[in-house]
Amino acid sequence: MKFINKFFEPYEKYSIRTTLTEEELKEIFSREFASWYNILAGLEIGFGVGKKNFVRTRDPLKLYPILRTRNSLRGELSIKCEKSPSSPDTILHITIAPSNQSLLIWIMLCFSAGIGILMSCAGAWLHALIPLLIMPTIIFTILAISASCAENEVPEIRQMFESCLRDFEQRKISDLEK
Repeated sequence: MKFINKFFEPYEKYSIRTTLTEEELKEIFSREFASWYNILAGLEIGFGVGKKNFVRTRDPLKLYPILRTRNSLRGELSIKCEKSPSSPDTILHITIAPSNQSLLIWIMLCFSAGIGILMSCAGAWLHALIPLLIMPTIIFTILAISASCAENEVPEIRQMFESCLRDFEQRKISDLEK
């Protein structure tokens, strides 16, 4: 299990300060970002029509970035808010990590092992080697390539989120000035 969990470790953890409170962030995210199950909004963003590059997940402080490519191991932004004791700012502890899909990997490995056992029981020893040896190799090669691509996208995801956050802060300030 540790070997598979290695593919789902956080890519980056960092903290930033904001003038927005946790409640304001939840309200802004629900207003500004489409829900993850809104397929049309995700397609608009993916094709460059939409303005925002994130969709909300079920957790109000977890965002999924939409970039121009599809990568299941792309990092999700998980945000934990902490009130700063010395200032009115809120400290956001942000983790960019892939969603854990280890159950899917275990199912694929068990399926390929089952097919290999069935082939060997049927007397097709040579054909049993395909699912037993090649399928796990293909699965872990795809995982390694996807994780490598996702790690390269972390700076872009971080910059997109920080620019959205600063935009939200500017709008809050302009709304207060009115």
